[in-house]
Amino acid sequence: MRKPARGILIPILFLLFWSQPGLSRALPAEGQEFPDLRMSPPSTAEDAAYLGVKPSQPFTLSDVGSDFLLLEVMSALCPHCQADAPHMNEVFAAIQEQGLGKQLKVLALGVNNTEFELTLYRNKYGVPFPLIMDEEMAAVTQAGVSGTPTYFLLDLRGRSPQVLHVLEGRMDSPKKFLSNIRAAAGLEKTK
Repeated sequence: MRKPARGILIPILFLLFWSQPGLSRALPAEGQEFPDLRMSPPSTAEDAAYLGVKPSQPFTLSDVGSDFLLLEVMSALCPHCQADAPHMNEVFAAIQEQGLGKQLKVLALGVNNTEFELTLYRNKYGVPFPLIMDEEMAAVTQAGVSGTPTYFLLDLRGRSPQVLHVLEGRMDSPKKFLSNIRAAAGLEKTK
């Protein structure tokens, strides 16, 4: 009798774990402090430069060189995340076009993903912003996230990140989502 392959077993266990209520911490709400997560090093020097962190070194959210951070908690294997990928690309492009790119950075955290899986995801969906792996699920467990996709707008101007906006699940429209983000951060278009 054949044993299940690790490649099949891990996603199944991941889904079972994340579908059980009470196994994760409460999701931080708007107005609450967000854990200053320790992140894996960016996969490219360009990603490190965009985030304002040192290449090839782990970093924390508060190390990111901007006032605000849009954090997407996703998984390359999640069909909802895959469906939202073009929307997130549109949001990222609009942030740049509206002149908000210095104040508001975008970062995706790949839950239970390897660097290989994130590279495939980036290439397939043309993701222009950094994808950081959370292969052991340490960061999302600390943050209390129990499903993907989940989006956080974080204020990085204080001593620790503060949640300004949270969206669990898919976004209705990129335009509406960005409007909510801008309103929560008090950001106006500069272009």
